[in-house]
Amino acid sequence: MSRVQSVTVVLGDPIPFGEHQVVSELVLKRVKFKHLRNINNLKAMTTDEVGHLLERISGQPKEVIDELDAEDMLAIGNELSKLLPAGLATIPK
Repeated sequence: MSRVQSVTVVLGDPIPFGEHQVVSELVLKRVKFKHLRNINNLKAMTTDEVGHLLERISGQPKEVIDELDAEDMLAIGNELSKLLPAGLATIPK
């Protein structure tokens, strides 16, 4: 069985960004060690740490991540667990 390398989350509430851009989906890359730097406890991440992780693995700026809808965050949490090793898949949703 091959590992999942990325997942795409279609946003229920697309985010206007810039003058003419709308972010309607996030593509999340497989999580690597470099993405986890400065996160103290993976199983009890703060909201800021979750935001920084999403910025790193999606390539989206803070301004987009900050505007994510709560329901979209739940969907992202469910998909994020597919990109983490089993022992780390308890990241907050």
